[in-house]
Amino acid sequence: GISYNKLFTEKGHSLNAAFLFSNNNMNLENNIIQNKFSFLPSSNGSSVTSHNTSVNYNDNFNWGVNYKRMINKYFNLFLGYRGGNTKLSMNDDYYILDPYLQSYNEDLKRKIIQGYNDFNQDILFGLNGTVYDIQYDLGLRAMNKYTSTENKVLNNSYQNSFTNYDPKVGFTTDITDEQTIGINFMRMTQYPQNKQLNPYLDYSDSTNIVAGNPELKPFVTNSLGMNYNISRGDFWGSAY
Repeated sequence: GISYNKLFTEKGHSLNAAFLFSNNNMNLENNIIQNKFSFLPSSNGSSVTSHNTSVNYNDNFNWGVNYKRMINKYFNLFLGYRGGNTKLSMNDDYYILDPYLQSYNEDLKRKIIQGYNDFNQDILFGLNGTVYDIQYDLGLRAMNKYTSTENKVLNNSYQNSFTNYDPKVGFTTDITDEQTIGINFMRMTQYPQNKQLNPYLDYSDSTNIVAGNPELKPFVTNSLGMNYNISRGDFWGSAY
């Protein structure tokens, strides 16, 4: 990764940026023997041998830029931009042994050749300070997420794009020298993961065969709270 930080002490503001990259590769190969026995009406058994291969890899890119500036005691400004891109490729093959020909036949129904692309962008704005003895904290997060899934076996693909805005508002003030009270509101958005949106069956885990729903929407939480704090001597307490 690469990072850059610059502090403008005289002007009261700072700038920092970062870029990160990672790559992961996974190659698996295994043989599975399944024995099945039946005792009724007569005792007999059967055996199924399969050979599975999996070649998966992903590239992860993340970057961000933050700018902070203390204008005066009334206004502190924060601006930020963050992004990320993840590309995943899955190539899984499944073969079943023909006991008579002693050769493996490919199970095309379970074959997986899929590509995933996940692109995220966040723009952040924040402003805080103190005005008339009231401390305030304002913020807005604008988010965009784009995901795509391509199934090369079925020659089909799905795309999803989401855009959301999460505001944040908070106010705190002193009631007395020992007591403060505050109120805040916050919205949080959680996006479904790519595997939750993928409509194709995933056989990579034979004990947990799953498929997603491409119609899933983001989960939004709105929270409103109040708080009261008191500090008197060695005693300190708070209520929410």
